[in-house]
Amino acid sequence: MNNQINKRLKFIVYTSLSIAMVALATMAIKIPSVKGGYVNFGDIVIFITAVFLGKTAGFFAGGIGSAMADLILGYTVYAPATFVIKGLEGFICGYLSGGKSKAEIKTGPLILAIVVSAAWMIFGYFMFECKIGSLLFANEDFGLTAAVLNLPGNIIQGAVSAAAALPFILSLKKTGISFKI
Repeated sequence: MNNQINKRLKFIVYTSLSIAMVALATMAIKIPSVKGGYVNFGDIVIFITAVFLGKTAGFFAGGIGSAMADLILGYTVYAPATFVIKGLEGFICGYLSGGKSKAEIKTGPLILAIVVSAAWMIFGYFMFECKIGSLLFANEDFGLTAAVLNLPGNIIQGAVSAAAALPFILSLKKTGISFKI
């Protein structure tokens, strides 16, 4: 029983710290995009969290941390979509990356997990800006034109985050560090 409580407590603490780190990484480098949103590199922390803490922590860190950053930075219209898109990005990465320990983190599935997760983020924001956002908010910040104009920024964000996260995760794996609970 005591061990189960310790595991839950560790999960809550590590996930909470990851939420804060995602929010900080998202807010630290903020490059405004053409139509309404901004490019950031919080995805790096989402990928790391998802791989080492798992899909549930990846979901919470990605969803809550990124949505908090949107709210704090004044991008409130994006916050609900960000919660879903970034939460699922973390979940997908954690699910596809597999292992429960550092020994189980294989490079092939890791690359696949990061690429698919980044592609989901790009697709998710494109669909939000193109379809959902244009239905909810009738202004020039949403619609097909806005989604297409913001697409390069989302692609850069996904590609740079993936390229930065992969060597970082592989380096952490070599150190023997493992946060899986």
